[in-house]
Amino acid sequence: MAEKTEVLYGHENILKFMLPRYPSIKENIDACYDYSGPPDVEKVEPVWQELLKLEKRGIKIRFLTDMRKENIESCKKFLNLKTLEMRHLDGIKGNFGIADRREFLEHIINREDEPLTHAIFSTAKGIVDARQYVLT
Repeated sequence: MAEKTEVLYGHENILKFMLPRYPSIKENIDACYDYSGPPDVEKVEPVWQELLKLEKRGIKIRFLTDMRKENIESCKKFLNLKTLEMRHLDGIKGNFGIADRREFLEHIINREDEPLTHAIFSTAKGIVDARQYVLT
């Protein structure tokens, strides 16, 4: 399969791109979110529902985030997922996920409390490997 990288614009376009990809995940998702990530993911109901489906399928989810008082309730909700492992790192920056160590999606929020505005998707091995290294 040829490597590709593309930029996505707008919350709705990003969701239309992301949501159909969840059913094709076979083994794991590794994700890195700053402190605002857990509440943001939890608020987007279609994404939360896809995570619940992944859990039912036994897909392993690893989550690196900055756990703070601002996001602790969301973190607790995530920790109820049986296949999820969460780790804390003070001040971590970035909002990205890697599916099956082959697809990378980084999402950008221009202002807090606003939906996603931009995302970068890539299957380029060098990009995926570099981001995966942060999570191992």
